[in-house]
Amino acid sequence: GLLPPFRRATPHTARTPPSGGPTPPRTMEPVPRPTPRRRLQAFVAPQGSRTRRPAQRLPAAESSSSSAAVAAPAVASAGASGFSMASLPSDMLAAILERCSPREGARLMRVSWGMRAAAGDAALWRRHCLDLWPEDDFASGPPSPGRYGVRVNLLRGCTLCSTRLDRSRRDSARALVLSLGGEWDDSLTTGTTHLVCGAGYTPKAIRAHRARIPA
Repeated sequence: GLLPPFRRATPHTARTPPSGGPTPPRTMEPVPRPTPRRRLQAFVAPQGSRTRRPAQRLPAAESSSSSAAVAAPAVASAGASGFSMASLPSDMLAAILERCSPREGARLMRVSWGMRAAAGDAALWRRHCLDLWPEDDFASGPPSPGRYGVRVNLLRGCTLCSTRLDRSRRDSARALVLSLGGEWDDSLTTGTTHLVCGAGYTPKAIRAHRARIPA
């Protein structure tokens, strides 16, 4: 006799077992459960409590009172291979720095102490100053990033505040900010644009982090 026509199984339909036979068991692969998310909360000691995490001092380069301390973050750093721009030959590094704008030069000064010395060369900033003020005779001081920042009001429109700075460093930072055209406020308010930190974990630093104020 003729064989019954064979019914091809579709991707979503299993083949029908023969009548009277047991149904084969189906194995289910375990589905991994996603890791639950945790809300990150800053540690704040209760008022009047003595148990508080010790404040972490920032490196000297981060809390320096120079103009590079208020410049933009660094844009170049050592990569995974250990390469650094400061390791380039002096003539090649000088050719690169000559093609950098004043803003880029200020950012490079934040990379390392070697780049701070190379990008802060007086000859480079003399050219930057003469590009904007050809009649400048530098009688009031030598060319430098600080002199350039004073002339262009680098911090105009910025309001800075400080936390955990001693009196002398706070006075120096305030004088520098005012000379660069910025404003200083000892209180952290909604008008604060930057926070200068002498320690990395303070109530002001926590509130600035929550308000997305650069610190």
